[in-house]
Amino acid sequence: MPFWMALAVLAAPLPARASAVEQKAGPGDAVKQFYESANRGAYAEARKLFAQDSVRGIERVVGSFRAYCDSKTMSRTMSRIEIVREDVRGNEADVRVRVTFTDGLTIGTESLVRENESWKLSWMPRKQSDSHWRELARLAETQGHRADAWIFYRMAAALAPQDDAVVANIRRMWSEIGGSEAGLRALAALEDGTRAGKCDELTR
Repeated sequence: MPFWMALAVLAAPLPARASAVEQKAGPGDAVKQFYESANRGAYAEARKLFAQDSVRGIERVVGSFRAYCDSKTMSRTMSRIEIVREDVRGNEADVRVRVTFTDGLTIGTESLVRENESWKLSWMPRKQSDSHWRELARLAETQGHRADAWIFYRMAAALAPQDDAVVANIRRMWSEIGGSEAGLRALAALEDGTRAGKCDELTR
């Protein structure tokens, strides 16, 4: 081969190859990317990391995907995220995360499903942390959605029944939306089992 042809071959660009991260992307990578995207305010990017049925569930319960993202990052004040553990079961996984904010930290679990060979976050209300529901309640209050705030505070109380501040906020929001003590007692009476015990805390 002529010398000039050998140089041309050596100078030719190599075929594009997926990075090691792309080749080995696991559920923990998807969770970390979601939090980092949400913390930057890149909501469209964060949305792509969720299963579509979960996005619809979030929008139905929370109101908007953006509000959900802001609740997970405490209004974009996240300073660090660590993947503590990954538990993979076929096409499902749970990822334990430790998230540090400017005013504290929280530890929670994110659930994922595999869709088209990619890991997607799956929203399961019962697996959310109490701090997540408290932040949603706070955001709902600032937006003037008091009834929504009351519901989100109740979700927080279900996960942290001994949190006096959450209980106080439930009573306050109930009063602000026009509820009475009798109505609150009637609501508690409708609950059963553990939920009933937690609601009783509101009427003492």
